[in-house]
Amino acid sequence: MVTNGNGHMKKYDVIVIGSGPAGNLFASLTAAARLSVLVIEKDSAAKPYSQRLCLSPDCLHLWERQKLFAEFTALPHTRLKNISFSFGSNPPIDFPPSPDGKEIYSIDKEVLNGWLRERAIAAGAEYLPGIRCQEVDFARRLNTDAGEFHSKVLVGADGRNSWVARMANFPLRKIRHPKTAWLSSSQLPGSDSAHFKFFKEGYFGFMPTSGSHTDLFMMLKKDCTHAPQKFMNDFFPGNDHLSWHSLPPAITYAATPAKNNILLIGDAAKTVEPLTGHGIYLALKSAEIAANLVIETQLKGGWNYLDDRYIYQHNELYGYLSQRNRIANFFIKYPRCGTLAVKYAARYPRIAQNYLPYFSGLENIGG
Repeated sequence: MVTNGNGHMKKYDVIVIGSGPAGNLFASLTAAARLSVLVIEKDSAAKPYSQRLCLSPDCLHLWERQKLFAEFTALPHTRLKNISFSFGSNPPIDFPPSPDGKEIYSIDKEVLNGWLRERAIAAGAEYLPGIRCQEVDFARRLNTDAGEFHSKVLVGADGRNSWVARMANFPLRKIRHPKTAWLSSSQLPGSDSAHFKFFKEGYFGFMPTSGSHTDLFMMLKKDCTHAPQKFMNDFFPGNDHLSWHSLPPAITYAATPAKNNILLIGDAAKTVEPLTGHGIYLALKSAEIAANLVIETQLKGGWNYLDDRYIYQHNELYGYLSQRNRIANFFIKYPRCGTLAVKYAARYPRIAQNYLPYFSGLENIGG
C-alpha cells in the first residue's frame, strides 16, 4: 500500500484516471499551478498508436492560450492548408480552414500524448502506470492494486464507457448510434488538403499524414448494406486491398459530467464522431476548462460549487452539437444545398470559420 508514511492512505489535491491527451493536459496544467497531482494508468507502457490526430485551428488557439504553441509546432507533424468538401455527385470545393491563417495539423497520437505527459511530469505530477483501479466512493477514496488514495478532485479521463463514471454511480445512459465508424489507411498520393465526401449512405474523409500516407475514415448509416470498401472503390478506384476496422456504435455515457467533485473530461464525458478534427479539440478544451476551475477553486475555495460550474461550462462547450447534427444531416439528404453552403463559405471565409464544423459532419454521439 502506498501511504503518507503514517500507514494512512496517500492524499492528493487531484487524482486523474487515464493518461490520454485530455488527462495529460489536465495533469500538466494543474501540476504547473502547484497542485499535488497523481495520474493512474492501467497500461504499463505507452501504446504503439498508429492513429494520427487531425487538430483543428481551435486546438492551435488553445496552445497559444497556454503559451505552448512553439513547443507544439516543434513536434513532428504534417500541415494541411485546405479542406475540400463534396456532396453527392457535385465536384469538390476547396477553402482554407480558417481566415486567420491557421492550418490543420496532423500529428501522431502518441507524439502528442508523450509531449503532454512529459510536461506533466516536469511540472511535478506523479504517474503510476500499470495500476488497476478497483473501486471508488462518493468521497473520492480510490482503491487500487497499489493501495488506497484520496483526493479533493477525482478526474475521469478514461475514455468512452468510462470506468470512473460507472464505479462512481453516475446516472448512465446507453445509446446505439445510428452510424458505424470505419477506419483504414492507404498509400494514396500526398496532398496538402483534407477531403470530406458526403453521400446518401453517410460520409467519408481522408486526412493525409505524410507525403505518401493517408488515414481514411467512413461513417455509414446503420441500415447500410454495403461494406466501406465498396464506396472506396467508387470514389478512389485502385485501392482494392484496404483493411478496415469498425468502432462499436453502442456507447454508455454519463448523463452529467460532474458529481461530488468527480469530473469527467474528454471522451469519458462525451464522445463525438472520430477524426473530424473537432473531437480531439473538444477533449482538450474540456480538460482546460476543468483545470482552470480546479485551480481557481484551490486558490479561492468554494469546493461545493465546483460541480455546478463545470457542468455549466461543459454543457456550453458541447451544447451546439445537436444543431450541427441537424445541419450536417440536412446537407447529406440534400447535396445541392450542401454544395451551395460550401460555395458560400468559400466566398466568405470569415463566416466559414464559425460554421466549418457544420460541413465536416461533426456529430454528438453522447447526447
